[in-house]
Amino acid sequence: NIPVRISPDASLTKDYMYGIQASGQRAVNQISPVALLNMNHTLSLLSFQLRITPEAEAASYSIDQIGNKAGGTALCFKGKMNIKTGNIGGCAGTNASTRLKLNTPRMLKKIPDEPQQLMVIPTSRIRTDGDVEVLFTINETTFKYKIPANTKWEKGKRYIYNLLFNGKDITLENVSTSDGFPVE
Repeated sequence: NIPVRISPDASLTKDYMYGIQASGQRAVNQISPVALLNMNHTLSLLSFQLRITPEAEAASYSIDQIGNKAGGTALCFKGKMNIKTGNIGGCAGTNASTRLKLNTPRMLKKIPDEPQQLMVIPTSRIRTDGDVEVLFTINETTFKYKIPANTKWEKGKRYIYNLLFNGKDITLENVSTSDGFPVE
C-alpha cells in the first residue's frame, strides 16, 4: 500500500497508477530484467463544461473549488492505495476542499470551450444532493452546484459534467462517462 493524497491545489494533484504484469510477461530477474505492465488510473477525472443560455448576460467565470458540504465526509482527500488493485482504503472524508484556480477567468459562451478538470479519489458515498459541492464564481458572484445524490465516481473513469448558467442558477444538462483519461 502506498499513500495517496489529493492536493488542495488541483493543478498539483499527481496521477496515481497501478498495474499488473502484461500477458506473456516472463519472470523478471537478472537474465530478463524488463518488466511489462498494464497500467491503469486510480483516480477519477472530473471535467466541468459550463455554458450560458442565450437570454443570460455575458459573464466571466472560474471554478473555485470542489469539496464536502459543511460537516460532510463523502469526498476523501487521502488514503492508502493497493498497487495491485488500485483500490484506495483507509480513506476518511474531511472538510478539506480542492481548489481549481484559473490564471484568468474564462468567458462564458453559448458553446463551451475547454473543460476545467480535476482528479478526485473515487467515491460511492454521495448519498444526498449536495454531499459534495462545486463552487463557481460568475461575474464576481459565487454559485454552488450540488453533486446529485447517488453519484458514483469509479477509478480510471472520466466524468464530463455539462452545466448551464441562466443568469441565476447553474443546472445540469447531462453527465457523460468514459473509460480512461488523457495523461499530461
